[in-house]
Amino acid sequence: MLAAIWFPDLTVSKWGLGAVIVGMSLRVRPDREYFTSAFFASWRSKTEWIAAAKLTLTMTAILIGLSLCFGTWSGDLGAVFGDKSLRHWMMVKLPTVGLQQWLLLILLLPLLLTVCRKRTQATIAGASIFSLVHLPNPLLMLLTWVVSIFWIRNFQRGNQILPIIASHFFLAVVAAGLCGEYSFNMRVGPKCLALYPTPIEENSSREGSRYYHWPQCILGCVKQMTQETDYVTLQGWSIDTIHRDAPSKFYLENKGKLTPIAQAKTSEIAPEQFDDAAQSGFCNGKCFAFELRFPVADLEPGNEAKIWAANANGWLAPLVAEGRIAPSALVPVGYTLVQFPQKIDGRITKVVQRNQTLSVRGWVAEQDGNPACEQVLVVNKMVDQERQFATYDCEFATPVPNFNAGRIFQVKCAEPQESNANDFAFFAVDQRQRLHRLAMTPAATVEISKLQSTGHF
Repeated sequence: MLAAIWFPDLTVSKWGLGAVIVGMSLRVRPDREYFTSAFFASWRSKTEWIAAAKLTLTMTAILIGLSLCFGTWSGDLGAVFGDKSLRHWMMVKLPTVGLQQWLLLILLLPLLLTVCRKRTQATIAGASIFSLVHLPNPLLMLLTWVVSIFWIRNFQRGNQILPIIASHFFLAVVAAGLCGEYSFNMRVGPKCLALYPTPIEENSSREGSRYYHWPQCILGCVKQMTQETDYVTLQGWSIDTIHRDAPSKFYLENKGKLTPIAQAKTSEIAPEQFDDAAQSGFCNGKCFAFELRFPVADLEPGNEAKIWAANANGWLAPLVAEGRIAPSALVPVGYTLVQFPQKIDGRITKVVQRNQTLSVRGWVAEQDGNPACEQVLVVNKMVDQERQFATYDCEFATPVPNFNAGRIFQVKCAEPQESNANDFAFFAVDQRQRLHRLAMTPAATVEISKLQSTGHF
């Protein structure tokens, strides 16, 4: 059993588990009356159903008390599912629970009674083995050890397995919904180890305490980054998978230092607004959009930053970003640079020098199908190391093939005094005065280098 859990990809472990089950079945060989009464007589045994209900309600009350003490109570039934759908619970979890109880009560327990010869010893041994199957999940190991003692005692008294299967399944659902991150999403084996919290190594102290990364306690993605002259704005979606709420706080990680983001707004949205949110399997009809705003000075030039979010208990998890969270020095006053996503595609394909004027050709197309931009902003670096910005109107020609709203453009700009190919940057300017970086083709880069080598600039 443990080999099949810890090495699920190995065919040998699965065949080994099957061989053990068959071997135990041949060794124990419960008689027909014993097997039949365990399953089919369960429906008529009111006493055993009442005993199982009392045990289930008692354990549920204990779990509710623990969830209130440790702050994992969410008040939302959606937390029960986590990344598991209702179909998974009914089609996978319920048969698994039945198989577990069959192995424990029908096969293992008679063998333990033969070996131990005392019911108390057999009960404790059976509960311990059943608990070890849930390694390395400490909460599940403790809960299963305690409740298994009562399950085994109830089975020994009445020989009825269906009430115990129902109790097991109901308590599994309750534990998944109430125990929060401490249940490790009901995982065991290596999948549970992957969810273990780890301290975040960072170079700033937080009043003697440490930040801890708890995988999957927060899910989300930074979908857009825009930069003004002094501020950066990040937008995206996130959800506290345990408490079914928005993250309690956001942090900016830069050079190993975590800095709280003071300006953070969240609002509830439908997960369908973001494809990756709906496909994550954790939202279950609930999701939250966020907008983060912080000074550009908080980003170190040349470094890529990371965004972390904290759940209601203070556990942190990183958010995925669809682009590099890094500052740019090419944002003139009055403009906003769209770092990602790339809403406008385009290339600079040719650069020609004529009569102290640079003629720049290229193409531009908005990916959402809107008309292409009417202006291009050109940046070049002057001799005094300062950036010079100039905006030029586009002269549009024929449409771009394969783009509904794409057009070929040409702009004429003043020749720089001294520069090289790496000193140029070109941006498309949309109607909201937002800048979108246009890449240079290798041919255009070579042309600029040739102009520099010939002494034109």
